[in-house]
Amino acid sequence: MYICMDNAFIHSNLLFTATGLFFFFFFHYGDSGQLVISMTLGTINWCNIFTSIAYCLSKLNPCP
Repeated sequence: MYICMDNAFIHSNLLFTATGLFFFFFFHYGDSGQLVISMTLGTINWCNIFTSIAYCLSKLNPCP
């Protein structure tokens, strides 16, 4: 966790993820136009989360 959080890339992704979640819930109860925006942001958000996790794991070194 320390290695991950120490990275500017992860910091920007966390900010983007929080923004994506906000818009996802904000547009969740809207009309069809908002639903498209919500689905798009939601998809980007999940891709971003998995990319962050993969990036984190790739930076972890199992050997001391």
